[in-house]
Amino acid sequence: FIHLTRDPLVLFPSTRRLWQSLDAVQGCQLPRHEHLDQYVLETLPRMYAGFEKQRAELDPARIVDIRYEDLVADPVRVVEGIYQQLKLGDFSQVRAILETYVRNQQPYETNRHELSPDVSAEVFRRWQRYFEQYGYSGSDQ
Repeated sequence: FIHLTRDPLVLFPSTRRLWQSLDAVQGCQLPRHEHLDQYVLETLPRMYAGFEKQRAELDPARIVDIRYEDLVADPVRVVEGIYQQLKLGDFSQVRAILETYVRNQQPYETNRHELSPDVSAEVFRRWQRYFEQYGYSGSDQ
Protein backbone atom coordinates (compact mmCIF):
# COMPACT_ATOMS: atom_id res chain seq x y z
CA PHE A 1 0.00 0.00 0.00
CA ILE A 2 1.42 3.38 -1.01
CA HIS A 3 0.08 6.21 1.14
CA LEU A 4 0.63 9.62 -0.41
CA THR A 5 0.39 12.75 1.74
CA ARG A 6 0.33 16.35 0.55
CA ASP A 7 0.65 19.78 2.10
CA PRO A 8 -2.84 20.39 3.51
CA LEU A 9 -2.80 24.02 2.37
CA VAL A 10 -2.50 22.70 -1.18
CA LEU A 11 -4.61 19.60 -0.62
CA PHE A 12 -7.65 21.59 0.52
CA PRO A 13 -8.06 23.81 -2.58
CA SER A 14 -7.11 20.93 -4.86
CA THR A 15 -9.84 18.75 -3.32
CA ARG A 16 -12.32 21.60 -3.55
CA ARG A 17 -11.47 22.03 -7.24
CA LEU A 18 -11.79 18.27 -7.81
CA TRP A 19 -15.33 18.23 -6.40
CA GLN A 20 -16.30 21.24 -8.52
CA SER A 21 -14.93 19.51 -11.63
CA LEU A 22 -16.71 16.26 -10.83
CA ASP A 23 -19.99 18.11 -10.33
CA ALA A 24 -19.58 19.92 -13.64
CA VAL A 25 -18.85 16.75 -15.62
CA GLN A 26 -20.84 14.08 -13.80
CA GLY A 27 -23.52 15.92 -11.84
CA CYS A 28 -27.11 15.30 -12.83
CA GLN A 29 -28.28 18.41 -11.02
CA LEU A 30 -27.02 21.95 -10.98
CA PRO A 31 -23.79 22.03 -8.99
CA ARG A 32 -24.29 23.79 -5.71
CA HIS A 33 -21.11 24.52 -3.82
CA GLU A 34 -22.35 26.69 -0.96
CA HIS A 35 -21.32 24.03 1.61
CA LEU A 36 -18.39 22.52 -0.28
CA ASP A 37 -15.68 23.96 1.96
CA GLN A 38 -17.34 22.53 5.06
CA TYR A 39 -17.74 19.17 3.34
CA VAL A 40 -14.06 19.05 2.40
CA LEU A 41 -12.99 20.20 5.87
CA GLU A 42 -15.13 17.50 7.53
CA THR A 43 -14.22 14.66 5.20
CA LEU A 44 -10.43 14.49 5.64
CA PRO A 45 -10.44 13.95 9.43
CA ARG A 46 -13.21 11.35 9.10
CA MET A 47 -11.36 9.56 6.29
CA TYR A 48 -8.07 9.58 8.21
CA ALA A 49 -9.69 8.28 11.38
CA GLY A 50 -10.78 5.24 9.37
CA PHE A 51 -7.43 4.98 7.63
CA GLU A 52 -5.44 5.05 10.86
CA LYS A 53 -7.70 2.45 12.45
CA GLN A 54 -7.23 0.10 9.48
CA ARG A 55 -3.55 0.92 9.16
CA ALA A 56 -2.97 -0.54 12.62
CA GLU A 57 -4.10 -3.88 11.22
CA LEU A 58 -1.61 -3.81 8.32
CA ASP A 59 1.81 -5.38 8.36
CA PRO A 60 4.13 -2.31 8.50
CA ALA A 61 6.24 -3.92 5.77
CA ARG A 62 3.27 -3.62 3.38
CA ILE A 63 2.74 0.14 3.59
CA VAL A 64 4.96 3.06 2.68
CA ASP A 65 4.33 6.77 3.30
CA ILE A 66 5.31 9.14 0.53
CA ARG A 67 5.11 12.92 0.50
CA TYR A 68 3.76 14.32 -2.75
CA GLU A 69 6.35 17.08 -2.61
CA ASP A 70 9.18 14.51 -2.49
CA LEU A 71 7.67 12.52 -5.35
CA VAL A 72 7.45 15.62 -7.54
CA ALA A 73 10.98 16.74 -6.61
CA ASP A 74 12.67 13.39 -7.37
CA PRO A 75 10.24 10.79 -8.73
CA VAL A 76 12.87 8.21 -9.69
CA ARG A 77 14.48 8.21 -6.24
CA VAL A 78 11.11 8.03 -4.49
CA VAL A 79 9.83 5.17 -6.65
CA GLU A 80 13.10 3.34 -6.11
CA GLY A 81 12.58 3.75 -2.36
CA ILE A 82 9.06 2.34 -2.72
CA TYR A 83 10.45 -0.66 -4.57
CA GLN A 84 13.00 -1.25 -1.82
CA GLN A 85 10.68 -0.75 1.14
CA LEU A 86 7.86 -2.88 -0.26
CA LYS A 87 10.28 -5.43 -1.77
CA LEU A 88 8.71 -5.11 -5.23
CA GLY A 89 11.65 -6.59 -7.06
CA ASP A 90 14.50 -5.35 -9.18
CA PHE A 91 14.05 -1.61 -9.72
CA SER A 92 16.77 -1.58 -12.38
CA GLN A 93 14.28 -3.24 -14.76
CA VAL A 94 12.03 -0.17 -14.68
CA ARG A 95 14.53 2.62 -14.02
CA ALA A 96 15.15 3.55 -17.68
CA ILE A 97 11.43 3.49 -18.51
CA LEU A 98 10.63 5.68 -15.52
CA GLU A 99 13.46 8.10 -16.28
CA THR A 100 12.19 8.48 -19.86
CA TYR A 101 8.66 9.04 -18.63
CA VAL A 102 9.81 11.67 -16.11
CA ARG A 103 11.85 13.48 -18.78
CA ASN A 104 8.77 13.63 -21.02
CA GLN A 105 6.70 15.15 -18.20
CA GLN A 106 9.05 18.08 -17.52
CA PRO A 107 6.84 20.80 -19.03
CA TYR A 108 3.95 19.85 -16.70
CA GLU A 109 3.15 22.28 -13.91
CA THR A 110 0.73 21.64 -11.07
CA ASN A 111 -2.11 24.05 -10.39
CA ARG A 112 -1.35 26.92 -8.05
CA HIS A 113 -3.93 27.74 -5.40
CA GLU A 114 -4.15 30.80 -3.19
CA LEU A 115 -6.03 30.60 0.09
CA SER A 116 -7.12 33.57 2.12
CA PRO A 117 -5.54 33.83 5.57
CA ASP A 118 -8.92 32.99 7.13
CA VAL A 119 -9.33 29.82 5.09
CA SER A 120 -5.71 28.80 5.73
CA ALA A 121 -6.26 29.24 9.48
CA GLU A 122 -9.44 27.16 9.34
CA VAL A 123 -7.70 24.39 7.39
CA PHE A 124 -4.90 24.37 9.97
CA ARG A 125 -7.36 24.34 12.87
CA ARG A 126 -9.56 21.57 11.45
CA TRP A 127 -6.76 19.44 10.00
CA GLN A 128 -4.12 20.06 12.70
CA ARG A 129 -3.72 16.34 13.39
CA TYR A 130 -2.88 15.72 9.71
CA PHE A 131 -0.37 18.60 9.74
CA GLU A 132 1.34 17.16 12.80
CA GLN A 133 1.17 13.49 11.91
CA TYR A 134 2.66 13.93 8.44
CA GLY A 135 5.15 16.69 9.21
CA TYR A 136 3.61 19.75 7.63
CA SER A 137 4.09 23.08 9.35
CA GLY A 138 1.33 25.13 7.79
CA SER A 139 3.85 27.23 5.89
CA ASP A 140 5.07 24.51 3.49
CA GLN A 141 3.40 25.97 0.39
